[in-house]
Amino acid sequence: MDVIQVELVGTDWWEKALPILAILISIGTLAWTMVARQRDQARLKVIATSFTLIGEGPWGPRQGADEWHVAVDVTNVGRTGSTVVSSVKFKLPSGVHLQSFESYRYPQPLPKTLAPGESLMYVFNVDAMAEELSKHSYRPEQLVPLVVSGHGPATGKWAKAGLDILKRRVEAKSAAASAHTSR
Repeated sequence: MDVIQVELVGTDWWEKALPILAILISIGTLAWTMVARQRDQARLKVIATSFTLIGEGPWGPRQGADEWHVAVDVTNVGRTGSTVVSSVKFKLPSGVHLQSFESYRYPQPLPKTLAPGESLMYVFNVDAMAEELSKHSYRPEQLVPLVVSGHGPATGKWAKAGLDILKRRVEAKSAAASAHTSR
């Protein structure tokens, strides 16, 4: 019996496609790893808002019916990474920072470690902020909430209610100052 041997001449289509497919899979894996790593590390969500107390709290009774506070709410929205918040402040367009060295009326010692999902509320004296803004002719919407942490600075946005409270206080301070100077 004779053995017949068949040899194919040329290359098959998959021999050319396999290296290209391997490169595409490698690029896809690298991109997915970078996205997943970015999601996993600590990321801060920063929102400036306002609030008022109802009734009496652990810090004592309300100071009056119009006692509103401006607060920066910082939340670590990362999945696994913790970070250390070292300062909470507001940044003006000129680069000047409006900063309080301690949380107004509500103790919140800094630096503070934020684990994933953990939040921190840092309270500012709205009257002191309004006075500084009117004294230097800045508008409340020019303030940008800024948090400095171990992962670098993170800026945030204003909640409408917080900005409205500060605008009203600045207007009241400006009106009082102009009434005082016209006397």
